Amino acid sequence: MIPYPEKVKIPKPSSRFMKRVNGYFHAFVLTRISGWYQKYCDYFGIRYLKVLGGPAVILPLPFNTILKIGPKVHEDEALAMDLAHKIGLPAPRLISYGTGVFEDFSSIWMTRLPGEPLALGCVWDTLSHEEKKNIARDLDECILRMRQCRNPDSPRISSLSGSHIASYRARNGRISPCRDEEELLDQLLTIRADWDSPQEEYDALTYKVMGIAKMSHSIVLTHGDLYRHNILVENGRLSGIVDWECAGWMPEYWDYTTMLVRGAPLDSPGEWETLIYANPGFKYTEELRADGALVACTCNSWGTW
Repeated sequence: MIPYPEKVKIPKPSSRFMKRVNGYFHAFVLTRISGWYQKYCDYFGIRYLKVLGGPAVILPLPFNTILKIGPKVHEDEALAMDLAHKIGLPAPRLISYGTGVFEDFSSIWMTRLPGEPLALGCVWDTLSHEEKKNIARDLDECILRMRQCRNPDSPRISSLSGSHIASYRARNGRISPCRDEEELLDQLLTIRADWDSPQEEYDALTYKVMGIAKMSHSIVLTHGDLYRHNILVENGRLSGIVDWECAGWMPEYWDYTTMLVRGAPLDSPGEWETLIYANPGFKYTEELRADGALVACTCNSWGTW
């Protein structure tokens, strides 16, 4: 990983004119080139990445680039990915973001990273224990690098453009901008599930959740969805981090707790969780317990995005 740059310029949204120009180029030029390129690859037996269905379509392009297009492709994803690449993370390099051609459809033209998703098929099972440890350590280095990138408007919580953050953990699949961490927790608690247990139990969980706000946390760049399907590996090492649509300025523990809270319980971790807990950068046991309480209160009401 390259050294952290001395000066980091936070990417800003491009002009409406440039987004529309890029949108037309993506929709009417790059999609056609992708069709020709796929025929070329099929003829010569060349493998390429193509994803159809889901919230976005991934189309292969020449020169090791791809086009991501869909109704839930937003500029904040492009901005976060661009910033991540600039601070030395193994993130795709942004070429251009486009919109304004078809209603609610936008697109990102970016470089393609090497490797396979850690959650794809049996990739995890083919790795040796030492390779798994290396990947966990590589991920820790990436999270530590993101912690160096602090929000210049701290303690404000938002996307890079100052708007909402996409998240399955929030109402309607989005976290609205917050003044600080306490307001963030209040917002997340408002989507609590129907509570059938005694009120005292809910009050105890809420008290544990709000305890996070009493701790001191930096507001930093976070990915927001560091599950294994977004982690690429090659030759037993981490080769890329993709899908930055949930990224934004969040508390420093957010990537760790969000990554772990849906896994095995803290008191009986699985192999992946054990490796993550052993990382030097993991120092958020209390935050993880509190986030687990937050999940218990709200998971049945999580939105989609």
